[in-house]
Amino acid sequence: MLKAMARCLDLKDDSVIKEHGERGSIDTRFGIYPRCARPDQVYGVHLNSDRSTITILLPDKNVAEGLHIQKDDQWFKVPVIPGALFINAGDYAEVMGNGVFKSVIHEVVTNAERERFSAAAFCNAEPEKEVGPIKELISTNQPQFYKKVNMKTYKQLFSETYPQGKRVLDALKI
Repeated sequence: MLKAMARCLDLKDDSVIKEHGERGSIDTRFGIYPRCARPDQVYGVHLNSDRSTITILLPDKNVAEGLHIQKDDQWFKVPVIPGALFINAGDYAEVMGNGVFKSVIHEVVTNAERERFSAAAFCNAEPEKEVGPIKELISTNQPQFYKKVNMKTYKQLFSETYPQGKRVLDALKI
């Protein structure tokens, strides 16, 4: 996936891997969302974006439309395609791509009729590595949009920004 991202940016295949670090981690989270009589009043996961570079989600094939994504201030229901994975860009992808990739703002909703299960794998950069925009994406015509960040700083910024309804990416903008 990281090689494909580099190709999308017209960069060498290893460009994203070099910025990301070769010793990143993949953290897996399993979600169980019990059925809820009032799904309009309860979120499974409130609006957020992932800190990962990419997130790979295996949605529950038995419950349609549990994931919603935001684009241009509009919400869209993500359809469940049996056997398909949903892959989205995280905050680190937006930073490395200097804004070309967009970190997906999303929420998980509950369902009135049945519980929902999901599995998500978060592909994270090396924890100590400072990750920033790939230098080939910065020029006089395309300035640097984000500061460099490592996992410790990201987590600190998250604890400061999330309670205010802001995103870490806002704090990283130059």
